[in-house]
Amino acid sequence: MGCVKFEFTIVNEASLVVEPLALIPIMYSKRFVMMGDYYQLNPIIKSYEADKKGMSISLFRKLCEKHPYKVMILRESYTMNETIA
Repeated sequence: MGCVKFEFTIVNEASLVVEPLALIPIMYSKRFVMMGDYYQLNPIIKSYEADKKGMSISLFRKLCEKHPYKVMILRESYTMNETIA
């Protein structure tokens, strides 16, 4: 029995996801999109040793910095900020 391969994976809030957790769904996808804001949010790392080894920098940030021509910035954001009665 073969491995499941997804056509497309979307990783939301990718700036919060530590690299090993981001790699798992990406490895099983033909294409992927990552969304987030690494200026605002970063992975929460409790281990000093993991922080020293670079785990406090998300794969999302690393990819954005290495391939800036692949980055798209939203000009407008539509959020649900009103309560509907």
